[in-house]
Amino acid sequence: MSILKQKLPNWLLIIVALYILLLFGASFIKYYFHLYNAYDLAIYNQVFWNSANGDWFEASINPPSYLGDHFEILLALFVPLYKIFPTPLTLLFLQTLFLALAAIPLYLIANKYLSPIWTKLVVAAWLLNPFVHSINLFEYHSIAILPLFLFLLWYFFITNHGVYFFITLLLILLVREDAGITSASFGLLMIFSRRHNKRAIFCGMMTIVLSLVWVLVAIKLVALFNIASEYKFFSFYSSLGDTPREILRYVISSPSAVLIKFINLEAFRMWLLMFLPVFFLPLAAPRYLVGLLLPISTLMLTQRGASVLIPFLHYGAWLLPALFISTIYGIKHLVNGKFIIKYKNLIVLTILTEMLYIFIAISPLSNFTITLLTKKGDLEKERVEKGELLNSIEEGGGVIASRLLLTDLSKRKNLYYLGYLFNNQHQFSKGYYNAPQGADYILFEPIDLLIYNERSFVSPNFFPDVSQLLFQFVNEQFGLEKLSRNYILLSSVSNNKITYYEELYTLPPDATPLVKEKNVVDVLGWSLEKRFKEKFPLHLLLNLFIELRGELKRPLYWKITVRENGFIHYSSVVPASLGILTSSWWPQEKLLKMLFILPLQKLPKEQITIEIAPVIISGDVILSGFSSSEFVSSDVIPIGKKSTILLGIP
Repeated sequence: MSILKQKLPNWLLIIVALYILLLFGASFIKYYFHLYNAYDLAIYNQVFWNSANGDWFEASINPPSYLGDHFEILLALFVPLYKIFPTPLTLLFLQTLFLALAAIPLYLIANKYLSPIWTKLVVAAWLLNPFVHSINLFEYHSIAILPLFLFLLWYFFITNHGVYFFITLLLILLVREDAGITSASFGLLMIFSRRHNKRAIFCGMMTIVLSLVWVLVAIKLVALFNIASEYKFFSFYSSLGDTPREILRYVISSPSAVLIKFINLEAFRMWLLMFLPVFFLPLAAPRYLVGLLLPISTLMLTQRGASVLIPFLHYGAWLLPALFISTIYGIKHLVNGKFIIKYKNLIVLTILTEMLYIFIAISPLSNFTITLLTKKGDLEKERVEKGELLNSIEEGGGVIASRLLLTDLSKRKNLYYLGYLFNNQHQFSKGYYNAPQGADYILFEPIDLLIYNERSFVSPNFFPDVSQLLFQFVNEQFGLEKLSRNYILLSSVSNNKITYYEELYTLPPDATPLVKEKNVVDVLGWSLEKRFKEKFPLHLLLNLFIELRGELKRPLYWKITVRENGFIHYSSVVPASLGILTSSWWPQEKLLKMLFILPLQKLPKEQITIEIAPVIISGDVILSGFSSSEFVSSDVIPIGKKSTILLGIP
């Protein structure tokens, strides 16, 4: 019977609708508070916006064409809908819809082999699965449609619908150039599941051949569109080789090194995490796990290898379909046991309870709800702050932005990512980044430049050493346009031009000297930029005059605290000169003038005390249950003596 003629039960339609309502609601709230900050949604939204306006697949964030990143031809099918509703919310709704609708072919597969109660459990397991929610809430990715297509592919395979089967396979291949890796793995599953069935072997072989041939062809096409004429994601495997042939040679010649990537503590933790929400039921039908073989190998052979983060990212769209197919067959193998038959209802209730517990414990939706209830006031303040900054930018003006507000600016032709300017290199590429010519504004949070610097230090293979390009581009050319508590907006036409970094020989006359110490780095004096007092009354523009006397082994930052009679206006770890020139470029034995912008919570009425200490930090960008990501500093270590500045009422 055709899937179009299947009568679906009301309970299924209701819970699918509830999933859409709940998850799109969460996506809407996250967008409302400007919390899509990992820049994937920004990239997609700009591509859709350009395509809807006639510039198909054009992208300035990763120029010149998105097809140089991924070969996603299927994207074009949804452009007409985006043209009617030109907002990132359209993409977020589509993503939610795809993941919800995947429950329908999953139900049809389960219903073919299982009793109604077990079928309901499988569908509930999908819609409650924390990693489905992770795909849904972590930015936007085209591969969110893969579970729907892969479940359809398997359904058409087991019901002998050959035409629908190959149409679905074609749609899978058009999702993305590497989607064929997952469908090829499903081809293996077809062969292993029905080893004595000639039709199954034929379908499996055809699926494998068509999928892998398409992957190779599509990767070549991506390189044609890429600015550096390369498939940049091969850099993920640079520890194995620079080309597919070198990578394959390494895998064959060094089996023990490859095996270590699959058998280690982190891999065990990752598998444990993935199997928990399905109660380890796939292990009852282990041969069906072959559907995971190629996509999981693709992920685990990267430089980063196995990680518990993998299922919390969009990569779950590659892995979960095969895991749920295995779950269905695992249940099928178990349900005829006497113990299972006798205590069926109790066992189903136990499994459902465990699934609900895992949902509460690790689903980003659960964390999302708690954050919304406990921090709504702070989130609203930040939303207003971000909104005022965004309203200060001319519509259609060229913008360079950090990841935090890139999505909100993505409906424009000239939008650039500050991280590439910072590193002077395109994403995962050997190609140098040319300074944008059409940029009118730069919008960023100084903490983002700190993150770029730390990331380059910790992971130089992925994020090359920092350059002076950002400093050369910004210093004395972009003036202060608007300041908020967390963000800085610079403009090329602003009259508030200022020097963010300068090398001097002596302290200027307006500087107040401080006691000279004998540390690796010392603050020798300070001054205030008083000419901006009326323009920015709730900010101190503080120049520090610094001398570096020795080599720094780690990036250097500053812990700054601003107090007024015990009241703390501001306390944070920040980079010097707003982060536009990192400490790796500071010359030794020279007097360096560096600007710091310090926000105040209110107009001061008493003496201000500023405490300044040079520090090094360790930290990382982590996934957040509410925003896409956030930086967490695990350690702040002073490396010099703290300096104290006393101000009258500024």
